[in-house]
Amino acid sequence: MSKLLRLGLLVALATSVSCDKSGGTKSPDGGGGAGLVAAGDVALRYKIGPGKLEQRGKFDMNTTGGGQFGEAAIEYTAKLDLAAAGDKLRVAWSIADVAKLDVKGMFEDKGSTEDPKAFLVAEAKGAFLVDAFGKLDEKATEALPENAARRERFKKIEADAKAAGGEPKTSTGVKILAFADSMVSLPDLPKDGLAVGKSVTVEEKEESQMGGITLPTETETKYTLVKIDDSGGTRIAELQIEAVASGATEVPGGMLTVDMTTEGTMLFDVDAGMPVSYKLSRSQSFAFGENTFESTILVESSFSAG
Repeated sequence: MSKLLRLGLLVALATSVSCDKSGGTKSPDGGGGAGLVAAGDVALRYKIGPGKLEQRGKFDMNTTGGGQFGEAAIEYTAKLDLAAAGDKLRVAWSIADVAKLDVKGMFEDKGSTEDPKAFLVAEAKGAFLVDAFGKLDEKATEALPENAARRERFKKIEADAKAAGGEPKTSTGVKILAFADSMVSLPDLPKDGLAVGKSVTVEEKEESQMGGITLPTETETKYTLVKIDDSGGTRIAELQIEAVASGATEVPGGMLTVDMTTEGTMLFDVDAGMPVSYKLSRSQSFAFGENTFESTILVESSFSAG
């Protein structure tokens, strides 16, 4: 599943339903293959092997719809521990520090005495598996033991809400925790090689699960290699990213539709096989019947040896 689509669906669920973490995706074939790399092209690949990264990130979100609004601005530091798992890269992660957490509207919990920053440092941890192109192996990731605690927490919240006959009651920390594994991630890479000034377009068809509803989606991502900077002794690729995603299905009560657009830039160390930084802006709309929910998200991260 594209991480852009995954985050968009989480925001839609959080705005329209709850902080339910039951969403998932089935992709037809996972992409497969090593991609096409012509002579002179630059191939962007993650190094499959041990390593440690520190990610310094910013996450700003504004969402409205269904009579609700929410704003969240977060600055955090995460630790990523990398290891080879066959032909995949296994990444164990944890939030080490939250320097800033400002929330309004649906992300607030004025009645709680919980310190959401401390909660995230204690609870925001997990692991994921990606291939050399950053493609998430969602089924294998779901089964990793590091993800069990968060999964059980959200199951209990949903079970308690159903038993009480009401909506899930969640604190600010828990609401932000729902997005943590999307905030701490390695960006996707194109499989085909790139030449400076040229673009490649990646198309994906997937089935996303939203609260028990299967939503067919199509995503088109264009990568453009802007330049290669080798002045520092290693090749740093500057990549421009543009993506659009959409999906629609008929459900009882009307049509369910999702539309998303993303644009931004990424720097990638070609020789080390690791990201340097990225900055992405996303806008999305989620409609069900006469209700429309809209969100804008700005994500920014830099990486260094950790």
